[in-house]
Amino acid sequence: MRAKVLAVILPVFWIPCLFSQGLPWIPIPVIDGAGRVLRHGAVGGADNLQVNTIDLDGDGVQDMVLFDRAGDVLLPFRYDPASRDYVFSPQYRANFPRLKDWTLFRDFNGDGIADLFASSFNTEGIPGIELYRGSRGQAGLEFEKFDMGKSFKVLFFSLGNNSTQIPIDFTDIPAIEDLDGDGDLDILLFEPGNNRVSLFKNIVKERAFPKDSLAFVLADRCFGGFVESGFTAEITLSGSPDSCASFRNSIPVLRHSGSTLLSHDLNGNGLPDLLVGDLTNNGLIALFNGGSLERPYMKSQQTNWPGSADSLDLATFLAAFFADVDYDGLQDILVAPNQRSISENINNLWYYRNTGTPSAPKYQRITRSFIVGEMMDLGSATDPCFVDFNQDGKMDLLVGTEGFFIRGTNLRDARLVLFENVGTENAPAFALVDSNYLGFNDFALSADAHHSFTPAFGDIDNDGDLDMLVGENQGQFFFCENIAGAGNPFHFNKPVYPYQELSAKSYSSPFLIDLNGDGRLDIVSGSRLNTNDLSGKACGSFYYFQNQGSPEEAAFDPDYFKAPNTNCLGNIIVNGISSKVYSCPEFYRHQESLNLFTGNIFGEIKRIGGITKEPDATYEMLNAHYGVMKEGERITLSLADIDSDGVLEMVTGNARGGISFYKTDLLGPTSSENPLRQSSFTVIPNPSVGSLSIHFREEAEYTVQIFQASGKSMTTTRSRSSNIEVYEAQRWSPGVYLIAISDGLHRWVEKWIKL
Repeated sequence: MRAKVLAVILPVFWIPCLFSQGLPWIPIPVIDGAGRVLRHGAVGGADNLQVNTIDLDGDGVQDMVLFDRAGDVLLPFRYDPASRDYVFSPQYRANFPRLKDWTLFRDFNGDGIADLFASSFNTEGIPGIELYRGSRGQAGLEFEKFDMGKSFKVLFFSLGNNSTQIPIDFTDIPAIEDLDGDGDLDILLFEPGNNRVSLFKNIVKERAFPKDSLAFVLADRCFGGFVESGFTAEITLSGSPDSCASFRNSIPVLRHSGSTLLSHDLNGNGLPDLLVGDLTNNGLIALFNGGSLERPYMKSQQTNWPGSADSLDLATFLAAFFADVDYDGLQDILVAPNQRSISENINNLWYYRNTGTPSAPKYQRITRSFIVGEMMDLGSATDPCFVDFNQDGKMDLLVGTEGFFIRGTNLRDARLVLFENVGTENAPAFALVDSNYLGFNDFALSADAHHSFTPAFGDIDNDGDLDMLVGENQGQFFFCENIAGAGNPFHFNKPVYPYQELSAKSYSSPFLIDLNGDGRLDIVSGSRLNTNDLSGKACGSFYYFQNQGSPEEAAFDPDYFKAPNTNCLGNIIVNGISSKVYSCPEFYRHQESLNLFTGNIFGEIKRIGGITKEPDATYEMLNAHYGVMKEGERITLSLADIDSDGVLEMVTGNARGGISFYKTDLLGPTSSENPLRQSSFTVIPNPSVGSLSIHFREEAEYTVQIFQASGKSMTTTRSRSSNIEVYEAQRWSPGVYLIAISDGLHRWVEKWIKL
């Protein structure tokens, strides 16, 4: 996120209606460390998946939609029969309503179009199930919220002369299937506080109600006769189909929160069996039905389905889903962890193919990373930054991460991950070249446990190359001095931590910019939490630390309450959950003024204007949901023109641990110019035996620095663009010199030869 400085980025023009339906996702190639072009490299990663099928495009073929509980993100994949492969198709996201926590696609009314059952806790505000009825209109799939005419738009069941919502904790996942074979959908779930499964029977068929209606009764509070332990995943079976099991040992509570159910005929006897996931289990328990459709009875169990070498060992809180993955007419099983933050966040969608027959299913594990193995997934919580690390004129990509989940610890294997742009000037492609850049995971695995790294770049020491400032979860900063010299591939000194005792409280997210126009780079940082002033009143989302040193030696006061510092920069508050926001500033010059972009916890990118040199000025919210991306929680961003067409691209990070690319509607002066190579000045004459003059193209204030190729500084001056700066160089040694010009936000470098 933060600083794209060495390549020129010219002033931009706002075209508000270019992409009225949101910014388009672009499939820029991403290449893994083995040189493999990933089919889904820029999909954005995955943490806690749920699997459903639906016909996205109306071609009669079932496609796949992955729903990630981490950020509540829909990932649509259209199945291409010609290539027999799944193709990421984000354009279909716009067809779906906002879903939270869990969703199951089931056709409740038999019209051939899947309907959406989902958790209602974080939408309607009560623990229960909501339903969206599917149809197909001019825009393709359409969904309308189902209304039973009650106080909330959730599913209710009859209770005597009254009715109440079908209750389920938002962490759990129910089973929604035709359990009694009468042609309508019933619901199985653990009621909150209960350790036995309840059956909510759909009585539409029995009452001869219309197919497009629903009516439920609580038919059984001990479905299958089994009981789950309150402390562990252990399940006790009943001794007979006519009784309900009891605990083997007395325990003081009913049950912990957290169970998932999948109803499916696992052994081919025509009866619904169950796969049960639990918060304390790294596997699944299979319960086999030895009763009948009228009287289900779980007679036997397999404690680690499916057994043998293919058994599950995946942390944690597993959920199972069925889908005919290979289109052979048999339902396969896919399994993924569904506990946020403390579960496997890579190689986490296990695919079990049904290699048997309808009457004798047999499940064989094919892969631990179905679809996700073709994503560039760096664990969780990514923060990308465009920067030209090898100084070849093409933007590369450095990504900070929260890290990989480490089972059995409270640590995360967090890193900086470097991608080189190995494409062409007009067709970028990003190849993984260093999965642990500068060894930052040493800090993550130390006793201090730093993670959630957020890189930013700028010439803090005024020596012509870009230094690096890195935010992290504890709110302070790592500083890495670049000693390579202007125009050379980056080479950093050992990181310094904490940098000048600066802190943004938690989850610092810096951007380097000369905000007050004094020729010295200041620090603007986001944070996990919105900030309060000295009186305790909420006042902003960004910290500002003004550089009070010299251009060559930065000095910052860590007291953000003391002017000119402020923890209320812009007096602008980004919306969040209570005060939790995860702001992440990204400045960009819009025509003659600055714009500030930031992500937030809700996955919205804000565009902010009204920015001046005064840190106590009040900024203006210009667009509360710029781009309308649907990347999920903790969205981060970086901007640059990486294909040289004069239009900026955006790379985003997210809570799920991947990256995605979008085409923005921020345009350069002309689409024919190449902003990555076009400087804002010219040097005349070049080469020269004596004096040289610098002619500026744009009207702004600049800092001019001239270096020998060795890095020795020859001069530093401030200039207005209306002037032609002349330098007498007769006494300088012959050789190659680098002229670096900065406007406080961007930096341009040109070579000049002294004869």
